[in-house]
Amino acid sequence: MMSSNELCHYVVENTSLTPRVEEICKKIIMETFSGVELEYIAQSSFAYWDACRNEEITDRDEMRHGMALREVARYFDAANEDQELVVEALKRTCKYRKEYRIDLLRSCFDDSIEYDNEKDEEIAERYRTMISKDLAKQPMVVKSGATGRGVLEVGARCCTDKNDERFVLTVIYMIERSIASTESLSRGTETMMDVVFDASCFSSKHAPSRTALKKLTRILQNQYPQRLNTLVVLDPPFWLSTLYSIISTFVDSRTRNKFQLARGCKAKNAALGKVLRFPSNADEDSAQIAATTPFQIPLDSLRKSALLLSQ
Repeated sequence: MMSSNELCHYVVENTSLTPRVEEICKKIIMETFSGVELEYIAQSSFAYWDACRNEEITDRDEMRHGMALREVARYFDAANEDQELVVEALKRTCKYRKEYRIDLLRSCFDDSIEYDNEKDEEIAERYRTMISKDLAKQPMVVKSGATGRGVLEVGARCCTDKNDERFVLTVIYMIERSIASTESLSRGTETMMDVVFDASCFSSKHAPSRTALKKLTRILQNQYPQRLNTLVVLDPPFWLSTLYSIISTFVDSRTRNKFQLARGCKAKNAALGKVLRFPSNADEDSAQIAATTPFQIPLDSLRKSALLLSQ
């Protein structure tokens, strides 16, 4: 498996943009963003961030520019080539990544990390506690997908918890895990993730608040554009279908078309067959990659805790 530095170089060297898009995006970078902002933009790549924090990055300026260029191009596509919207969105994303301390969120389960100061350590510990508590109420795992993407599998919430901050933070953490997995598994050829949500046992009384869902929707649409390939909801109850109708009004049509509500064995098998990888002898290499994908913390105990709480 490639190191983060090797993956970073591979991704930059194999990035393919049309000459027109590349020229526009390079102009946006040169005329708009400071060096600090470019660093935040480039660190959307887990490989780049990880190589930098471990001080193994080589040709850092070149890698920063290459990773930032990929990110600007993704926003450019999401904004339908509206350059003003691209700049506004990326400025907001830089602010978001700074305020949420995404660097500490990514590393909060890493016992080997040495924090720069006591405050950072306290923030990481707080993140770790909040995420662990929320995952005990709603298990989530990241797996290797059928097309080289990370797949986030989400179980039903098993008890009522109206802690909006904890819910939103946990989903962001798992999204970051999934994106990092996609980058690692596909060697940067894929940038999107798939999500499978098993809603068959999901009770409305355990659902997050509408305020939390609206906040999360805004964050995902504004800070993670063009990251979702498909969201498959299995056996959605009537109330969840109604809730989806409400939430869908807050997302653009491109995102809305990525949602699939699947009921019945035939529909579920068809939907899952497109996103999940079913093990075979030929998948040993992929299984090994998935096992060492960034953010793979042991979640079996959390899943067991969730099952116990639901009984």
